[in-house]
Amino acid sequence: ICRKTRSRRLDFAGLLFMGLLPGLAYLWLFSPGIMSEDSFVQWDQAIGRTPLSDWHPYMHTLLIRALANIHASPIMLPLLQIALSAFIYASWGAFLMARGARRGYIYVLLLLFSIVPIHAMLNISLWKDVLYTLALAHLTLQYAKIIAYRGVYFARVHNIASFVISTIVVSSVRHNGFIVGISSVISLAVYTIAWARSRHYRGKGIIPNLCKGMLALLLSEAVITWVMPGVMNVAPNARGTAYPTFLSPLGSLAKDKAIIDP
Repeated sequence: ICRKTRSRRLDFAGLLFMGLLPGLAYLWLFSPGIMSEDSFVQWDQAIGRTPLSDWHPYMHTLLIRALANIHASPIMLPLLQIALSAFIYASWGAFLMARGARRGYIYVLLLLFSIVPIHAMLNISLWKDVLYTLALAHLTLQYAKIIAYRGVYFARVHNIASFVISTIVVSSVRHNGFIVGISSVISLAVYTIAWARSRHYRGKGIIPNLCKGMLALLLSEAVITWVMPGVMNVAPNARGTAYPTFLSPLGSLAKDKAIIDP
């Protein structure tokens, strides 16, 4: 391993440790995590006390159920969020340093970001928006790498896999995340067409990887949207509630004229 590669790996490990330690400290203080009324509703569904419902995205509830099968405690989701947060922001830091950012600035920035209460408390909250935000941050990193590496980024299968997984998580753990999912599919299609017209990179496996990525995205979205709800007996939202789940309860109140401005 060359010296530069060893240095990058050490930097990544250091940034990862800096992200993990404050998060674990906060979780130790507020174990098993911060739970709202919505969190308790999802927890009851996850452990089978109440039926699955799509009012809270059922994929997020199924994730909580899978973690509860490993250890029957709400603490498992905050642990996962802390690990993902540390990994994603360490990846961002390593990427920025590779692009010329000063090491000291990145370390200080990540340290401050990790210990700021609002970020650390969110990381230990059982809330779908935490995982959504982390997946969105990772997806944004994929786009940054696409721009930085000028197209050859998708020559490696694991890179297209990272793009696909990030998109699936973003679009499935929050109802309005499907906007990001559609945008990712469209951007990938445009990108594929652009490279199909480029003779220079045609022989490097990029086009097949991009096609596989689009196919995986479309199939995953179809299964999550139309197949799994029936298989898992997920109770759909009542007719007419698509508006509030897409926007907000305030929008629902305005729609139903529960709030009338004289």
